[in-house]
Amino acid sequence: MIRVFYGADTFRSREAFRSARKQVADQAGAPVVLLRDEALTPVSLHTVASGQTLFSASPPLAVERLTAFSGAHGTSIAQMLRTFPRRRMLLVWEEGVPNVQGVVWKALKTAGKLEEFAPLSEAHVRSWVLTKLDGTGRTLESAAAETLIERGGTDLWRLSSELEK
Repeated sequence: MIRVFYGADTFRSREAFRSARKQVADQAGAPVVLLRDEALTPVSLHTVASGQTLFSASPPLAVERLTAFSGAHGTSIAQMLRTFPRRRMLLVWEEGVPNVQGVVWKALKTAGKLEEFAPLSEAHVRSWVLTKLDGTGRTLESAAAETLIERGGTDLWRLSSELEK
């Protein structure tokens, strides 16, 4: 199964991706192999995706920014995605909204379950701030919460950083 986390709200898509990795690791009883940055190459992806030993099942796999590949590499990855075994777990995080014309995105769209994270409205941001604070046991006066949202807008990365201070 392929799950894809993406959208303009990179904070929530990133949190969902991390949560899914933890859940998959707990269910599998094995760590999730994470490929990103320099470790993510078409060769490394194919190696880990097809890797199964005689004595153990293939580990769950997570990748970041897969749609960055194009050309021959993109075509190779798209083919691998189209034939990815349904019994295996592949988690994909894309930063922002991918190029919908890209060959890798088209393959992900066909083979995967897409989970889009659109920006929250101001009303939902207020609720998000209160929920975030509730989890820490701290409180924030209404006027302070309004000021925080006025200054931070709907940028959850910025708001989260301010709430941690």
